[in-house]
Amino acid sequence: MRTFRTVIWMVIVLGVSTPTYAQWDRVWLWSSETGICDLGTLGQADLGPCDLNNKNQIVGHLTTPEGTQQGFVYEGGGLQFLGIGLRADGINDAGQIVGGAINTTIGTPWLWDPSTGMHQLPDLGGHKGIARDINSSGQITGASLLSSGKERACLWDRDGTVHDLGCLDSYYNHAIGINDSAQVVGVSGTDNWSICFPFIWDHNDPNGMRELGNYDYQWRNEAFDINNLGQSVGYFGVGGEAHACLWETPTSPPLDLGTLGGVESTGHANGINENAQVVGWVGDEWEVHARAFIWDSASGMSQIPAPDPPAGYYYRYWPDAINDNGVVLLHGILAPIPEPGMLSLLALGGLALLRRK
Repeated sequence: MRTFRTVIWMVIVLGVSTPTYAQWDRVWLWSSETGICDLGTLGQADLGPCDLNNKNQIVGHLTTPEGTQQGFVYEGGGLQFLGIGLRADGINDAGQIVGGAINTTIGTPWLWDPSTGMHQLPDLGGHKGIARDINSSGQITGASLLSSGKERACLWDRDGTVHDLGCLDSYYNHAIGINDSAQVVGVSGTDNWSICFPFIWDHNDPNGMRELGNYDYQWRNEAFDINNLGQSVGYFGVGGEAHACLWETPTSPPLDLGTLGGVESTGHANGINENAQVVGWVGDEWEVHARAFIWDSASGMSQIPAPDPPAGYYYRYWPDAINDNGVVLLHGILAPIPEPGMLSLLALGGLALLRRK
């Protein structure tokens, strides 16, 4: 989404008029039983939901109408701010929340407990980090800088002790998901992100951290989530494109989850629950046409429907997480239907952006 917004800005700078979005981020909950529930903007100027638990508590970050950025937790119509400049990334069923700073270059990892409040977590010596996920027993994973400036995946025990999870002969490691067995998945790669690989860390594995799956990875590949069955999801690179995928075991090759049969050429799988239901998105290269999906082994990939948009608009939307009840957290943007030739301009702007990088 960041790339798309950058391209929009480039088109404006180049003097091409573009329609203004009628609405930026909105939050939805969806399940196959209840359908879509539009929570709207929660009264905020911008929203970045990240996770939900089995009680449908939602966490993330937002920008207030006054322009203040805050971490938040939302439940049943009630919105609670967690702190200025913070982002909340993960929540467990006990309501414990973890995160870092919206500006990750200056942030420190933290844990918020509904009984004891906010606690800063220790880092690995670099005085910067972020906590990304928390399991049911209160173990936390994320990333921290070493005193050398390199980024390392890490694990915090329930007592707050931090552990360096090692590396895969790479410049950085970043942990993103953890299950109740403290298996951790994430991404390991070069300093410029030109090549990255999914990893899994398991304290019962003599190797500790290993490359996830048995595959000859090319380009960019990441793992985002892992369930208690040890199944992981993310994406892997195929011919310069990202394909949503599932790893059945730590040594299984990635299973390509396919597309919805439209113009989509790329996609990510963002979350998996204990029923092995997978959610993610598929879209074109610039995510102009981004649609959310749910996948399981019996039915394959199905589109998660968006609310009906006003005339002349359509929704671009992405899932953030799925809980064990099959409830999916999504966020979306109400965008004007592009005029003829607009997609070509966006593509040209994107190519110019890539060349400048």
